[in-house]
Amino acid sequence: MPDIPATRGDRRRRHALRLRVEQLPMAARDAFTAIERYLVLTCPAGDGLLDALDDLVSRLETAQSRGDALSDVVGADPAAFADALAREHVTEPRRAAEQHRLVTAVAEAEREQGLL
Repeated sequence: MPDIPATRGDRRRRHALRLRVEQLPMAARDAFTAIERYLVLTCPAGDGLLDALDDLVSRLETAQSRGDALSDVVGADPAAFADALAREHVTEPRRAAEQHRLVTAVAEAEREQGLL
């Protein structure tokens, strides 16, 4: 697994994830590794990344138990799947703060415009 800055609890969680991934068939492990790399490189480290990886392992485990193909999990576009997984789980604190700041600034500008 790629190196992600983590707290002690996160390290334990990553270890548990690693053990679960090792139980998957090779193709599912390869898919997990590829999607994990994509998420680590495209998402901010922090809140939700481990949740996304945990969800991914759960989906792969479920597919394995049902006998589903990898394409049944990730669909025709693995990048779109990974992006959707990130949207479901990964928060971007800086982006959220900046979005709030932007909305507040525009609302303030509108109020000022109404007073002129």
